[in-house]
Amino acid sequence: MMHIINLIAWCIFLLITGLLLKLANGWYHTSFFSTSKTLDVFDVATPITIFILFGVLLASKHLIKQHRIYGEWKLQYSKFILLGILPVMLLLILDMTLNQVKAYTVATFDLYPISILVLIICGYYSTQSLYKERE
Repeated sequence: MMHIINLIAWCIFLLITGLLLKLANGWYHTSFFSTSKTLDVFDVATPITIFILFGVLLASKHLIKQHRIYGEWKLQYSKFILLGILPVMLLLILDMTLNQVKAYTVATFDLYPISILVLIICGYYSTQSLYKERE
């Protein structure tokens, strides 16, 4: 019975993931012209926050298990930097250089699907790097 519930939960999860990605792709291709600098910041920060929080949601089972343990919260710095922060930094560097390279090349490369995956992975591994050390 538990396997059926897990299968249904994964199907719902995959459906929500597909809808979220379709919605995010729709945000990316809209012609929204903001009238203030604050809206420009929100236009960039909102999808980034949604995808990082989606990765945190994926790792919430680990976080709940760690929350039940008595002890002090610790952070695995190597895992946090290598798997949580470094991919986002590489994505930013790739995005900046790709925009400059696009001006000189005919072929285009859409970085948006990769950026979605990297942001979800960032949220997932940032959450996985938190743990409690038993007293």
